[in-house]
Amino acid sequence: MLEIVHHYPYYILVPGITAPVMEELIFRKVLFGNFSRFIPFLPAALVSSLLFSLAHMDGHFLIYASIGLLFCYIYYRTGTIITSILSHIFLNLFIILLSSL
Repeated sequence: MLEIVHHYPYYILVPGITAPVMEELIFRKVLFGNFSRFIPFLPAALVSSLLFSLAHMDGHFLIYASIGLLFCYIYYRTGTIITSILSHIFLNLFIILLSSL
């Protein structure tokens, strides 16, 4: 992916902005949001985070699951999906920046 970003800098919009928005809407707003209506926070967050981790399928299962839990907590504490979206965007852009150095 970094190779593509180096050749086509505008591609940074996909992993940096578009993917976090879509992932937060799916895994936090829809899945976690709906699960947390019927089950307590932790089981709802675990289900959403495990699915988030499985969707990435790159061998870093526990890292993505932990990040998913963090985003669930941010969404839960603030009550707005925008905070988890912005957190996800900043994290992805930070990782892309570090990887490109």
